[in-house]
Amino acid sequence: MKTKLIIRLRKDVLWYDGEKFTAKNVVFTYNSIINPKIFVTFGSNYDKIRSVKTLAIP
Repeated sequence: MKTKLIIRLRKDVLWYDGEKFTAKNVVFTYNSIINPKIFVTFGSNYDKIRSVKTLAIP
């Protein structure tokens, strides 16, 4: 069974340097965590995640 999680981002969130926080940032982070070539100490918490992608939601 596939489980889907939709994360709705606030539009007013910025990084420390003033850049907008985007869905691309979330996808990059999750893909880094689930990448077996990158060691993450808490990576086993995410071992059931197989893919992450952005959706165009109006």
